[in-house]
Amino acid sequence: METFSYVIKDIAGIHAYPAAILAEKSKKYKCTVCIEKGGRSVNIARPVAILALGIQRGDKIRITADGEDEEQAIKEIGHFFWKNL
Repeated sequence: METFSYVIKDIAGIHAYPAAILAEKSKKYKCTVCIEKGGRSVNIARPVAILALGIQRGDKIRITADGEDEEQAIKEIGHFFWKNL
């Protein structure tokens, strides 16, 4: 299992558009990628579930990837967070 933590910097937090992009990105991996906030964890393949976490600016989240291509998934999804959120 690979993991990384990140503090959201985007003023809007994670809204519908980045949630949809994360869901789309997750589909290219064989591993399961989840996002966690406040003890609740959801699969990023489900954008509505991501939105239900209510992730706002300043929130600390954790991304985990577990499976065959977990290292690549964490690297690419982490890059998306650092560049966009």
